Amino acid sequence: LPDLIELWLEDAASGPSLSGLEKAILAGRLLDLAGDGLRGTLPRLSAVFGREMTPEFTRRIARLPDLGASAREALHEGAVSTGDLLLLESHPAIDTVRAVEMLSAERMSRGMQKDAVRLMLYLADQGKDRWNAFESLRAPAGAGQPLRDALRGACNPGLGKDLAEIERILGELGLPTEASIRVPPNLEGGAVHLEIRIRDEARLRTALDKIRRGLDEGRLGRILEILRGK
Repeated sequence: LPDLIELWLEDAASGPSLSGLEKAILAGRLLDLAGDGLRGTLPRLSAVFGREMTPEFTRRIARLPDLGASAREALHEGAVSTGDLLLLESHPAIDTVRAVEMLSAERMSRGMQKDAVRLMLYLADQGKDRWNAFESLRAPAGAGQPLRDALRGACNPGLGKDLAEIERILGELGLPTEASIRVPPNLEGGAVHLEIRIRDEARLRTALDKIRRGLDEGRLGRILEILRGK
């Protein structure tokens, strides 16, 4: 058995990259075969996972395939990472399978996935009733509002109203295409990002004049007030 375990770990470390599901299955098989000798395999297993592995963390990962077919598929396809799935699974208010189904219904970058999971955890921290209400209203196939936008609205009911007001103000500024003002996705941080791409002096002067007018009329000041929660 030790030779078989070494062979598995060597193949996993040097062969094609394993999916999250394949790594979880590997962890489960190592637990079954290594038994009391598990600690001796942890350095090699850590190389496969790209992080330090402990006996308890290995056991938690090995249980992930037991969450059901949708969780296994999402983990294998990269719709949810191992770390995020562990966070969702450990939260008492969250139906992990339902959360994974919502994440899998949309194509999201890794950064978008992490943001969505963070918002799920934040919403669930506000109580199981809040999470259940969001879950019951969310369309099964992910139709309608994008998941992250829906989560932001559920976490902060006033967020949609604030975003709409900011969008209206920016439209009224009438900035040329060379200039843009961006606010943080969750209206966090209290600052805006101003960018002006200079093509010629006349267009630059137009952009600066419109920004100055927005300051004088209090429009930009109102955006900053919204970001400060006023």
